[in-house]
Amino acid sequence: AEPDIEYFRTLNRAFDEVATYSGRIFSHLRTNEPLKLNCRIDKETLLSMRKYLDEWNVFDSLSRVSDFFRLSNAEFTKKDNDTYSLDVDGSCLYQDYEIARNRLMMRESNLYSEMHTSSKKGLKLRQWAKNRMPSYLNPEGIYSSHHLSELENMSPDDLHEEYGNVSLYNWVHAYQCLVELSKEELRKRFSSKKPIPLQVDRWLIIKSRENWLSFFKRKGMAEDVAKKVIGYFTFNSKSHDLNDCPFIPCVDGLCLMPALIAHSSATRSLMSLFGSKKISQAGKGRFHEQQFLRQVRAAGIKASPIETHANFQCDCVMLIDDHLIFT
Repeated sequence: AEPDIEYFRTLNRAFDEVATYSGRIFSHLRTNEPLKLNCRIDKETLLSMRKYLDEWNVFDSLSRVSDFFRLSNAEFTKKDNDTYSLDVDGSCLYQDYEIARNRLMMRESNLYSEMHTSSKKGLKLRQWAKNRMPSYLNPEGIYSSHHLSELENMSPDDLHEEYGNVSLYNWVHAYQCLVELSKEELRKRFSSKKPIPLQVDRWLIIKSRENWLSFFKRKGMAEDVAKKVIGYFTFNSKSHDLNDCPFIPCVDGLCLMPALIAHSSATRSLMSLFGSKKISQAGKGRFHEQQFLRQVRAAGIKASPIETHANFQCDCVMLIDDHLIFT
């Protein structure tokens, strides 16, 4: 029997946790110097590294408990040597937040899965996207773009808007290219009959900045856009983990960990990146603007979009009684 959906969700959570914990551990241990990768790791040292992930898992759990204490009336009790309980009352704001967050994550995951299924059944999602989305997007890029539009509450047409002077379509395309590159690297590894030595650089994809730039240009991205994306993708003190910032500076340029990125969600990683590096949207988006105009007009208020943004950042103008209101 084929594994059920819960199996894949558990597997995805495991990959997410390893990527998150690895990134946070790395952010604590890293220095300002680029990594030197010409070293060999013995098997015992490699196996001992698991304890760092276990420790961070405990730390992450304690952080969540701390949030419960800060945002609710919580009672933390010890039942026996290995069991603790955490009880909250009905006014737990953090609990409401967690429920809403998990419902949203389940909703967008289900929609994402349904799009895959619908496309396989011949509903021609790709054909629809062909005339609506950039031609350089591959099938996974199309799915990820729809996924991102759900998370950002946007219409797919609105993904031409720019975050950090890079369109959302380009963001999705750039990350999806790294996912495909990582998957191809893993396919080569698993098809090889020779074991890979525990040499650090043999387990990574390493390119100079110039070669990464050429890589993105071959995928259809403009040079100036590719340079910005590479800069944002490079891990630094503001980075959350190795999913949202997959490039690690090293002596030979920038390295990528294919075992992590091959299983990464482009949309979730990008959402995390936008938050951690404070990458903002240039405009509010036509979709939100249209929603706003539709609602105020339905209430009998005269309103109109503002087409020019040369000297101010306003999207709409409304007339209420004798007051002209810009918003």
